[in-house]
Amino acid sequence: MSKPFLKWAGGKYTQLADLFVHIPAGKRLIEPFVGGGSVFLNSEKHADYLLADVNPDLINLYQMLAVVPDEVELKARWMFEHMRSPDGYELIRSEFNAQTLDATERAAAFLYLNRHCFNGLMRYNQANKFNVGWGGYKAPYYPMDEMKAFAAMAHNCVFMTADYRRTISLAGKGDVVYCDPPYEPMPGTNRIHRLRRWWF
Repeated sequence: MSKPFLKWAGGKYTQLADLFVHIPAGKRLIEPFVGGGSVFLNSEKHADYLLADVNPDLINLYQMLAVVPDEVELKARWMFEHMRSPDGYELIRSEFNAQTLDATERAAAFLYLNRHCFNGLMRYNQANKFNVGWGGYKAPYYPMDEMKAFAAMAHNCVFMTADYRRTISLAGKGDVVYCDPPYEPMPGTNRIHRLRRWWF
């Protein structure tokens, strides 16, 4: 099976065997909450994919890997090799938050931050600034093989920044929609409530 190249909270890689028992075959798989992409990367039941998320940086990374994978890989590898310290991390995060990077640089920075931040947590504050601290890893894994596998599938994919309502509205006859919404706290508690998954 193909592993996702990003760390992603709520990823389903270890549960794929159970999930695919319930996901039917169809012409196109639609994921309104694509996240790390474990499901579509390993689906053999669908020819095409519509993959959406509300995080524009995630979708930008996916789009750039689909169009200019070598350019993203070159820039990301440089960051991994030359920005291994807390100071390097802070510099990349500052440039990322300053919105001064072009699309490929931002894609590479997003990958770098994901692999170097604490637990791969991709979190933004109310000012839309990425605010997760340095993870302290000695040698963060550079997911070259996983990125190549992703790029090989990307020609069958449409990536879009959209919420689930917009994404689901695009479903047509023969499409399969897999919804795995993010978790949210129960009102008035610190406990986590697992939202329902839907298959259409």
